[in-house]
Amino acid sequence: MVEQGDPGQGLSVIDFDKAILVVAHPDDEILWFSSIVGDVAKVLISFLELESDSVLTDGRKKALTDYPLAHTSCLEIKESNVFNDENWREPCVTDYGLLVKGDQNCTLKYKDNYTTLHQILKEELVGYDHVFTHNPWGEYGHEEHVQLFRVIKTLKKELKFNLWYPGYVSNKSEKLFSCWSPSFFSVYEAHKTQPELAQKIKALYEKNGCWTWYADWQWPAKDYFIQDNEPEDKHGAYGMTLPLNWIYVKITPPKSRKMGLLRRLSAAKIKKYLKTLASN
Repeated sequence: MVEQGDPGQGLSVIDFDKAILVVAHPDDEILWFSSIVGDVAKVLISFLELESDSVLTDGRKKALTDYPLAHTSCLEIKESNVFNDENWREPCVTDYGLLVKGDQNCTLKYKDNYTTLHQILKEELVGYDHVFTHNPWGEYGHEEHVQLFRVIKTLKKELKFNLWYPGYVSNKSEKLFSCWSPSFFSVYEAHKTQPELAQKIKALYEKNGCWTWYADWQWPAKDYFIQDNEPEDKHGAYGMTLPLNWIYVKITPPKSRKMGLLRRLSAAKIKKYLKTLASN
């Protein structure tokens, strides 16, 4: 039986044969969606190459070649490399995601990726009744997770599908989460996680050096999926219940433009650059 909030019949309203999961990066599909990754008709991973990390990129390519779920494919879009460029203590939402303030080239790539994702997903999502993707605050707080949600949120009105996102939130993303919480009401489903499948895929990512999350991560008993609704769809008042999965993460300051430059320098040039900084 599926735990369900409103109408609360204990049965899922989701036809997984007509459902698709769209995630940002390889490993997101099992971190936040392990309970449904094997049930949906299709899994789409958006990003593949991270220009600043060839080891991660090559590892992702190898892992996806040996991936155990045949209904999974990758759009192979290049990451914008804006992770932690947002000030998560005072997040600012834009049409294309978040107002990142890091390296200028990365920022431009981030904006371009919104357009690329929109164009591709406008075709890929046709015919699906249910779309699962990242939540509006990016789970623990990731700029590209937020961007992907905003792309799919825009397409929802045009393609007429039901949009679902997971109830994971962290101390890093709680400020952005709090901006969305007033619009919530009790339409959710809880599905049992699949730690055995998730551990199998995690081992594949670890083998290829592209697991990006905590090594000792333990999956919770359930994933909670919230149905995205427009304000006019709200049929309740205050006092609604909504279960969440809370995560504690280490918060680091936003990357500076100097750090953006360091990412593009060779090891030798980095040493020279640091000496220059020290002398100023």
